[in-house]
Amino acid sequence: MWKKEAYLLRRLFVSDVEIPFLFAQLIYDYKERSGHVEVLLDEVTDQTQTVLKHQEKFKLPVACVTQEFYRISGLARCMEMYDKRYQLQFALETPLEKQPFALGELVKPYDMVSVEYAGTVVKGFIVNFSNDGSFLALRDPDTLQIQLFPVGQCKITLLDSGIK
Repeated sequence: MWKKEAYLLRRLFVSDVEIPFLFAQLIYDYKERSGHVEVLLDEVTDQTQTVLKHQEKFKLPVACVTQEFYRISGLARCMEMYDKRYQLQFALETPLEKQPFALGELVKPYDMVSVEYAGTVVKGFIVNFSNDGSFLALRDPDTLQIQLFPVGQCKITLLDSGIK
């Protein structure tokens, strides 16, 4: 009945520093309500090395978002498994949150997107969202003009990842 699931990661933060990675996955154990992250880095920078230091006790604040936009955050311990490979283990009873996400979590200002609205497609950079999140401000990269689009009536494609 109880099972473990593996989720590919979209983003990983350790001590409020985003860690760029080649490959990262969360292995979550639903029986123990805990999991661990396996990370393969392209290169180990000074900042990454400072943040991902060996820690045997659950003291490192870690947060991550999976490809499905599930979230997990809590205190973890860190171990370097091999060169450029790390494992971050969460403490027991660290829940995996599967709540719905907001559009502002998917796309951020300055992301290049394609917006399809009323039969036309416009490409540009996201400038901002309205306070209630119902409108998107888009800047044309050529003319630098800003257009507003109703979020609920358009299809937004993040151009660098294919998310729709």
